[in-house]
Amino acid sequence: MELGPVKGAVQDGFGAVVTPAAAWSSRWLYPASAGDEQSSRGPMGMAAVRMAAAVLVTWAALIVLLLAPSPLPEQWRYYIYSPASVGSWMLAMLVAPVVVCVVKWRWIKSGGS
Repeated sequence: MELGPVKGAVQDGFGAVVTPAAAWSSRWLYPASAGDEQSSRGPMGMAAVRMAAAVLVTWAALIVLLLAPSPLPEQWRYYIYSPASVGSWMLAMLVAPVVVCVVKWRWIKSGGS
């Protein structure tokens, strides 16, 4: 049943007036049920997936950087893989994902849109 001056406003099952914009935004705020056409993850679930992807890509890049000097001569490895450099790498494994998530926060939240 059409209500009020807002075109397309309808009354829900509880007697509240719902505008088309409110109905559209509520689909993003609340997860869909199994029978809905919408994805059950919603935007917050996708943000978590993008954040996990950012962390995993960061860790993969750091592992590649750790293994990159492997083909170098044996006598260089002591200096490249010194306790200080390995400790720095371990610290980077903890700090770099946080930095990446802060820098890429807009992409994580909106998905590039």
